[in-house]
Amino acid sequence: MVLTLCATPSLAFAQGQTDEPARKILELTDAEQVQFIEASLEEGLPESRADQTTMLVINRSSITLPLIEEKIEEALNSRRRLRGSLTLPPS
Repeated sequence: MVLTLCATPSLAFAQGQTDEPARKILELTDAEQVQFIEASLEEGLPESRADQTTMLVINRSSITLPLIEEKIEEALNSRRRLRGSLTLPPS
C-alpha cells in the first residue's frame, strides 16, 4: 500500500500555525503572500509573524517592500495631516 500526501499551502497556515517552518510561506501564491503582508502590516507586524514576514522580505522583496513602503508613507502622511490641523506649542 502506498500512501501519498499532498499538502496545499493556504493562508490559514500563515495566519497562526507557528509550528511549521517559516519557509512554508513561500509556497503560497503571490496573492496569498500579499494578503499575508497586508494583514501583518495592519496588525503592526506582530512578533508571531516575524519569521514568515522576514522570509517574504528576503525572498519576495519585489512583492513585500512596496507594500511596506506604502504603509510607511501612509503613516507619515497621516502624521503630517494631524500636525497641520493642530496648533502645537513651540518647542
